[in-house]
Amino acid sequence: MYYTNFVSSPEGYFHTVICNNEEFRHTAVSHDLHYIAWDSPPKQHPISLSMKDFDKMVKSNAPFARKFARDDPVLDKIDKNFSVEKAGLRLGLGV
Repeated sequence: MYYTNFVSSPEGYFHTVICNNEEFRHTAVSHDLHYIAWDSPPKQHPISLSMKDFDKMVKSNAPFARKFARDDPVLDKIDKNFSVEKAGLRLGLGV
């Protein structure tokens, strides 16, 4: 059984269901698109990202990252450098 050796079953369950569904099998991206720095060993818990990780996050080209401590200054730096307004995009609500 696949999930007997999976480190964190709840985090991968829905992804596995979608990737094994005939309708979605060829539309799913085979990468989690997250920048994550793990503890070592045993690599079971992500470490909290901070300013020292900013350049590595950017170079990874991952559009998502985890995990962050509440109110860490790196969150403001991410907002400042990668905001929707900075990209010249507008978000519409409602339509």
